[in-house]
Formats: sequence, C-alpha cells, structure tokens
Amino acid sequence: METHGWDEENYQKTGEERGIDLHTYLTRLHQVNTQGLPVRLSVAPITSNWQRLLMIDVHPLPGFTHLRSWARQVVAFHTGWHYHISLCFVHELPHNGTAAYERIRQRYDGMRGVLSVHITNSAACLTRDSPLSQMILDDADVAELHSSGRYSNRELHVSL
Repeated sequence: METHGWDEENYQKTGEERGIDLHTYLTRLHQVNTQGLPVRLSVAPITSNWQRLLMIDVHPLPGFTHLRSWARQVVAFHTGWHYHISLCFVHELPHNGTAAYERIRQRYDGMRGVLSVHITNSAACLTRDSPLSQMILDDADVAELHSSGRYSNRELHVSL
C-alpha cells in the first residue's frame, strides 16, 4: 500500500487528531482516492457578516469514507466544523461576487453525487474523475470566487 510519505513517526500528531492509526488512515485514504466521496451539497445564503467564509458544504452520504474516528468526527461537528469546499470570505467578494455566489447556490444546493479527490499531504484536491467534481472544477463562478481571496494559492479542495 502506498504510504504517501507517512510513517509512524511523522503520523503521530495527525493520528492523535484523527483518532485512527496509520494503517487505518492509509486504508481509508486509498478508498477515498479510488472511490471518491458520495455526498450531498448545500450552499447557505450570504449574510452580512463580512468575516464569514463562503463555501459549498459537503454532507456525507452512505459509503462516505471518513478520515477520522467516529468519536473525533462527533467532537469536530459539535464544535461547528464540517466538510466543505472553501470559496472566499464575504469581504473578499469581487465586484460581481454576490451574483456569482447566488448562481453557485442555485446550481449546487441539494445536488448529490460523488466527489472525486486525490489526497496528498492531507489536502483532498478535486480531480476530474467524476461528473460532479468536473462540474465544480469547470464552473466559472466557483473559479472566480476561489481566485479572489486567500484560497487562491491552493487548488480547489474538500476540507476533510
């Protein structure tokens, strides 16, 4: 099995955060990289909170492979963290960004499918191996918002 640069020593901190051992993590990582993530997407309306991160929320469907133990997921979700694709912060919206975000909301809210990703160094970058991921990667509105803020130096990815 490919180790993706992980060994017991450098996985220790990540393992503590994820609550699973290295072998389990690598097994799940392989599943995600080869099978993708079955999901339902949601997109919340814009609020006036200028520090709010605009994102596409990612809700696991049956068959979703989690990279954390069940207990760690419950704690993370209880504190308000959730799976998502970051776009930009409200204060980073470009001139026509509100309209672009609304189109994203109309396009993706409630959509179901498989997100294909490739995980390296804990970044789950979208790939073109599924229709849903390809649609998001080719979306001009997503590209505009993603490139307008602090996430512009990163590939479009799912925060897992």
